[in-house]
Amino acid sequence: MKGRSWLVAGVALMAALAGATSALWLSANLEGRGAPAPRAAAESTQRPAFTLRDLDGRPREMAEWDGKVVLLNFWATWCPPCRREMPLFAELQQEFGSRGFQVVAVAIDEAPAVREFAAEYGLDFPLLVGDEDAIRVAQAYGNLQGALPYTVLVDREGEVVARFKGEISRSRLQPHLGDLW
Repeated sequence: MKGRSWLVAGVALMAALAGATSALWLSANLEGRGAPAPRAAAESTQRPAFTLRDLDGRPREMAEWDGKVVLLNFWATWCPPCRREMPLFAELQQEFGSRGFQVVAVAIDEAPAVREFAAEYGLDFPLLVGDEDAIRVAQAYGNLQGALPYTVLVDREGEVVARFKGEISRSRLQPHLGDLW
């Protein structure tokens, strides 16, 4: 009879682990499909503060864009989906910049590669760089898996209103933008 008890306990443990794994997989895969990332009840939605250097080596703080709608994108020059998003971000900056919209791209990369990419694509929004520091900032904004690209929308009051894993399109982003003006 003892052997059967161990078997039942083992099966119950495996079922519990499978359920937990499924829940984690679902939350990771639903995030970035247009839905905001799930948040723990105690987690604040206030945007974390940070300082990273721009391409000129000047420290730039997130607080610099307080009062604006900020599209904060974490990317790298070696990431194909990241590269494909940049023309969309340049369009959005041109289209909505006068309405208080600001794209801020944080490269998990080296400054020379980012500078070359920015020149090639004519990017006219702030590009910040930082290898490990940028990874820590991405984690503070909810990117615990280290996904690239990773995009966060912050409203004028500094509240994180949406998080997206993976390549973003205008159609995925547009419904969230409409609520921010």
